[in-house]
Amino acid sequence: MRILVCSWGNICEPDLELSLKAMGHEVDVLKDKIKSMDYDVEYLKRMSNDFLLKHSYDCVFSINFIPVISRLCNLYHVKYISWIVDSPWYQLNSDTVTNSCNYIFIFDRNLYSRYKEKSEQIYYMPLGANVRFWDSIAVTQEDKELFTTDVSFVGSLYEDKHSYDKIKLPDYLKGYLDAVIEAQSYIYGYNLLDEVVGDELVEEFCNSIGWNSANADYQITKKEMMLTEFLGKKCAEVERHRYVKKLAKNYNFDLYTLSNTSAFPYINNKGAAESRIIMPKIFKCSKININMTIKTIESGIPLRVFDILGNGGFCITNYQSELLEYFTPDVDLVIYENEEDLLSKIAYYLRNEEERIQIARNGYNKVKSLYTYEKRLEKIIEIVWQDKKVCYGLENISSIEKKHALMYFLEQINAESVLDIGLFLERINASDKLNYQKIQSKLIVDGIELVYQAKNEEETVYRNTYKIDKIPSNFYDVVAVIDILKYFTVSDSIQLIQLLKQFSGLIIAEYQQEYEEIFNSIGTCKLEKITAGQSQLMLIIYNE
Repeated sequence: MRILVCSWGNICEPDLELSLKAMGHEVDVLKDKIKSMDYDVEYLKRMSNDFLLKHSYDCVFSINFIPVISRLCNLYHVKYISWIVDSPWYQLNSDTVTNSCNYIFIFDRNLYSRYKEKSEQIYYMPLGANVRFWDSIAVTQEDKELFTTDVSFVGSLYEDKHSYDKIKLPDYLKGYLDAVIEAQSYIYGYNLLDEVVGDELVEEFCNSIGWNSANADYQITKKEMMLTEFLGKKCAEVERHRYVKKLAKNYNFDLYTLSNTSAFPYINNKGAAESRIIMPKIFKCSKININMTIKTIESGIPLRVFDILGNGGFCITNYQSELLEYFTPDVDLVIYENEEDLLSKIAYYLRNEEERIQIARNGYNKVKSLYTYEKRLEKIIEIVWQDKKVCYGLENISSIEKKHALMYFLEQINAESVLDIGLFLERINASDKLNYQKIQSKLIVDGIELVYQAKNEEETVYRNTYKIDKIPSNFYDVVAVIDILKYFTVSDSIQLIQLLKQFSGLIIAEYQQEYEEIFNSIGTCKLEKITAGQSQLMLIIYNE
């Protein structure tokens, strides 16, 4: 499929784009900032003129629901898929949620339950991890020296995420709300705020701050606004301040945040952690990674948990009801009940390294096998199109043809051993099931991980899989480099193929015209073209 991803600055967007491409879809990205989530004329013009009028898209995709995108997709009659990854997400209260173009997926089951009545096309979908990308982030000795610590936390302390401290309330009202916030900060799995904040108190609060109602095209109660935008976020600040102070006083604790911690000089604030390279290294190097879920995420599993586990990190997290649906406590991760329990469990797992490492390994394997972005996107696409066959793009039709051509060629030359660069035979299995036993009875196949990492499956076509720099000095009948060169420049592709000639005198790859003249000009080799349906492969034959 051809998909337009509207990228507006959310941390999940790179993984969405990479995963859709890895699934074989053609992805265009609109990276303009959105000045207004509801009405942004410049954004509408850009999206319309440069994308929707020029190309035919199967769908538009964004992280979180954006009303301005929904308005335009409704006009063009194109499917609009949004995946809610934050709670609260104010725009779910927009009237545009009911547009027929929308397919909205919400990561928090309680939040989903609250909004599902608005449309039949609102669904529940938990988050995941791009383990393939995280696996590509190597940790050097220098990284270990820089990021290794007993305990770490990556995230905001939330004092700049709300307006509660900026508003002026009567002393008695503020005193009551402060007490309620303090009490809620100690409670997990139960929304005390919703229970003790009544209608009269809501009216008094709104009158005090001069807030009457939401925008005309938004359906949200005053109480919802008060609890999520003011009290819930203030509660996160109170809780996180209390916890990081305790952690800093009791352990070798590193905090990665942009929040101001000048009032806590004993806290080792190491500043912001860049999310694509630095954050995964922190998760990989820290002995214990802490997750503290903001109270406005009622039941769902926050992204931080998946990212910690997807990087092979050991995770201690607060209780969320959905955790028990997807993970086994003390097997995949550890759940704490309160401050004392957290401090006690940190001490225990710092003393018991083998148990800690095994739990981290279990969590990583579970996320890699069950909870990747691609697994989630498979379900999303299947729900939207009611057809599992479209989960993987049209590119895979071409790839299936290449697989058949490769297998036919190997039979014709009576090949007995193959080195599969990039794990083509594993990747194509997602959309065209291989007969592993048939291949294994005829061939010895070794695989090399490049962009794609091998899955942990009992049934596999590979005898061994290696990293590119760990290939043993074996010699094979054929080296296959299928559907991989597109990830490299032409010059890098030439260098890769030249490197691989030490493993075989025959190299088969997807055909690209610019390579033909280059390889035919090399005196020691020649290039032949192989046609398979609409696909073309090239056979590079070395004479030396």
